[in-house]
Amino acid sequence: MVLFISLSFVLLLWYAHTQYWYVAVWRKEKTFEIPQSFVPQQSVSVLIPARNEAANIGACLNSICVQHYPQHLLEIVVINDHSEDETAEIVASYAAKGVKLINLADVLQGEKINSYKKKALEVAVLQSRAEIVITTDADCIVSENWVRSIVCFLTQNNLQMLTAPVVFFEEKNLLQRFQSLDFCGMMAITQANVNTQRAMMSNGANLAYWRSCFLQVKGFEQIDHIASGDDMLLMEKINELYPQKIRFLKSKEAIVKTKAAPTLSTFLQQRIRWASKSKQYRNKNTNFQLIIVYFVNVFWVIWLLIGIFFQGKYIACFLLYFVIKAAADFYLLRSATTWFGRKDLLKIFFPAQIMHVLYIVTVGLLGNISQYAWKGRTVK
Repeated sequence: MVLFISLSFVLLLWYAHTQYWYVAVWRKEKTFEIPQSFVPQQSVSVLIPARNEAANIGACLNSICVQHYPQHLLEIVVINDHSEDETAEIVASYAAKGVKLINLADVLQGEKINSYKKKALEVAVLQSRAEIVITTDADCIVSENWVRSIVCFLTQNNLQMLTAPVVFFEEKNLLQRFQSLDFCGMMAITQANVNTQRAMMSNGANLAYWRSCFLQVKGFEQIDHIASGDDMLLMEKINELYPQKIRFLKSKEAIVKTKAAPTLSTFLQQRIRWASKSKQYRNKNTNFQLIIVYFVNVFWVIWLLIGIFFQGKYIACFLLYFVIKAAADFYLLRSATTWFGRKDLLKIFFPAQIMHVLYIVTVGLLGNISQYAWKGRTVK
């Protein structure tokens, strides 16, 4: 028991220290503002993989078509991934606004693969001639200066790749508010890890890189058999060739908004899909952090069970464990939600703590042993 107590609290204190470190790095970074002197010169291709997104693709394209960026330098490409709804027809109606439609089925011609999203992006990059590639998802909306802020930050800092904030909005229930709160904290963690080169983290809904760099690392080669990972696994490849050339763009104009998973089932399937790629991470620090976070939450559950089954004998240990973890998490989330203008989400902090522990323990296990469903497909 002494060994268990020592191990659990050592990991917890490391976790708490890391949360405070995340906040220090997050606060140190100034919010990026586009200089008035900036004149766009680089051509940009915005790539949007889409599968069964008829309900969302219109709003997405409407937000991208009004970008404050020279139209002759901006290309918008939607890659229709075998949609079974009206996604392709809706995209085709935007042809007059310069939106290009690629049907992935025409390229694959019936070939079965495991990662359709990676293939969609690869096809679009190869068909594009733009200098800079920006990727987002079909269920996202962006601000009018989204492209402008990304290109300015990428070029002025001489980067090869950047990732930028993704947040949820228009929550309708506790589950969706939990996801929004959780993601605010995740953005601060991503910024701290990427900008210090401690670990590689990103989100394909808001990612940018030079087309030449994508070709130089041979795109998704050697990772194209993995269904997920078009963001972090590609980032790891680029970081190996160009260390110190990847940054997180902390800019409110670069924020991408999307809606949280509406049900517990879709939420779990989404997070299992994200967790499934963790076995493929090359960065040891990324894996180390994930393992520590997982076991800190596992020990939380074990301490609770010990407190219950031993009739409260060890309940003080559980309460101490709970308080230390909650204080560290609150410190991070308060800083992140303040920047994003979402301090209202802190009202659900305590139920979110319990939800966070349960989902980390569950998804951390299932993400490494089970299949998941995504866009009507079952994927290993």
